[in-house]
Amino acid sequence: MGRAVYLAYFLLFQTNAFGNVEQQQSSSSQSLLEMSLEDLLNVTIKSSTLSDISVRDAPSSVTVFTHQQIKELGVQSVEELLNFVPGFQSSREIFIGDGYRIGVRGTPSPQPSFNVLFLINGKRMNSDLAGGAMFENRYMTVPNIEKIEVIRGPGSALYGTNAFLGVVNIITKKQSNEFRVAAGNLNSLEAYTNFSGESGEWSYSGFARYYKDSGQLYGPDITTPINPNAEFTRDPYTAKDVTGSISWNSTVSFEFRHMTRDMEDFFVFRAVEDGLLRAKTQQDSLSLSYDLRIDDKWLLESRLVYLSGQLTTTEPLNSVVGDYAYQSSEWGMEVDGHYYPIVDHTLTFGLSLRRPGVDVWQFKSADNSELISLGAIDHRRFLGLYIQDEIRISDTLNATIGLRSDIISEHDRNINPRAAIVYTPKVKSTFKFIYGTAFRSPNRFQTDDRYLGNPALKAEEIETSEIAWLQDYYLQSPKQFQSVFSIFYSKHKNLVEIVPGEGPFGLQTINSTGNLYSSGLEAEFQAKVSANFSAKVALTRLFNYEHSPQNHPRDTLSFSSTYTLPNGFLNISALYRSQTTQTLTVGELHIGDYWRINTNANWQVTPQLTATLSINNVTNSRYYSPSVIETMVKGIENRGRTFMVGLDYTF
Repeated sequence: MGRAVYLAYFLLFQTNAFGNVEQQQSSSSQSLLEMSLEDLLNVTIKSSTLSDISVRDAPSSVTVFTHQQIKELGVQSVEELLNFVPGFQSSREIFIGDGYRIGVRGTPSPQPSFNVLFLINGKRMNSDLAGGAMFENRYMTVPNIEKIEVIRGPGSALYGTNAFLGVVNIITKKQSNEFRVAAGNLNSLEAYTNFSGESGEWSYSGFARYYKDSGQLYGPDITTPINPNAEFTRDPYTAKDVTGSISWNSTVSFEFRHMTRDMEDFFVFRAVEDGLLRAKTQQDSLSLSYDLRIDDKWLLESRLVYLSGQLTTTEPLNSVVGDYAYQSSEWGMEVDGHYYPIVDHTLTFGLSLRRPGVDVWQFKSADNSELISLGAIDHRRFLGLYIQDEIRISDTLNATIGLRSDIISEHDRNINPRAAIVYTPKVKSTFKFIYGTAFRSPNRFQTDDRYLGNPALKAEEIETSEIAWLQDYYLQSPKQFQSVFSIFYSKHKNLVEIVPGEGPFGLQTINSTGNLYSSGLEAEFQAKVSANFSAKVALTRLFNYEHSPQNHPRDTLSFSSTYTLPNGFLNISALYRSQTTQTLTVGELHIGDYWRINTNANWQVTPQLTATLSINNVTNSRYYSPSVIETMVKGIENRGRTFMVGLDYTF
């Protein structure tokens, strides 16, 4: 879509958006200062069981961010936000162009982050070609998000493949009318709008966003180890997003999403050459949903989903510069049934059928003299069947048990159970005992790639046991304090590895023969110190964790505090990462620990107009992330201080 399309959406907003702002603000948009900590534990989520359930009763370790909490943090992307979740680490990577990769509970994954399942309103974003959502999706936008539910631990008993280490469900706004313009250093510009409305039994919502910046300058200490002729590079990128939905009578709904990211220069795989390299991604999705409530005991939910993605990178292959082009698409159908035989008892069951395929997989030289096929152009089939039983045994005891079977192209079968007991002996105390398994089917790069693919690969498997303790503490009003502790232990099997072998590059892809064990402690603390001040801390301490291809930090910590002013707020947040190890061609590089501090301020000029100021990396700290690229002899340098000043107008 061209700029004219985005402009049309802004104009559509100006002429059609309407509604009472106060009526449109739901409880999930409230600030931590406006909600009690107990209320936050009672926020309902759906991704843990596919039925509405509170965070306290969910049979999983869950972190939830409301829209207002995201706004207070001032983060620019979902990837940044995940750094405030215990057990998660989002770090910069350049394997397939500038972006992030997500590590969870000590297990890093390549840049597509195929060990985590990403959903938007319950619908998959992960592509089958790379397995992860971040192959096509970079710098996932946050201004249209109403709530994010992050489930830690295996989720294949409900979602099948890729729900290996966690599930991130992004729930978008359906009732919001706002417009924002902002500018900052690095020549950054941003404009977006959310709009919504109703007419009889019909309702609609939409979102459009445009962002660009010219990037930071990086000198020869970073570039020359990769390319002696490159004395500098930059990391500019442009983002465009358009989403929309139309619903009738809360029964039938149609949603669409279009996003593009254009990243120029910087690094792509093992190459850097300013003004030549680039990576461009695109993902589009369509969905049609129909919910049928038969009676008080039966509810059926059905969805038809189409997903397509593209990635094009300009980089060299065997010293020949050209374009790598990847395109994939898939159709999917899902049906979920909910049966309520008695009060406090829910039986959930369903099936999903997906047919993902690879449409383009090639390398074309810049002068069109070479066209090389990089893998097979065909489809796979995924069929999943699941059943889950949730029952309240007594006033203090809930139990959940579930099982899912997945068949992939009629050959590979995986069965994954889950079980959990949630025990609340006192009003302010909850204990969770959780068990689950998950699998990750090898992606098409791992099985069919011309250079490294191994069609004999088996699915990776994980088995996790976990104990969680949620506690509210009695303090004098308005002071409140809440803690959440989780201890997990996981066993990984059939880990997919790239090792020296007989392939074209002297490498081959195999399943490891041994098991990998990981364990750790995750903790969250929330405090309401006064009527105007709140704070939140999330930390992780790993006992055992994966050491290859690079270390995940043993210790991670995030901190966020918000002080409410008469006409706004001030938020200060910080991230800490302990030392990591970068695997080099010869030996290892120890990347030091670091702190990164951010601040975000909001001042309400009028009831409808708000001024904002966001500063990331306030101290201009120079810090690095490890990479799978062995030639990154210092690691990947992250951006220094950046800031944006904006105006938000609510209609």
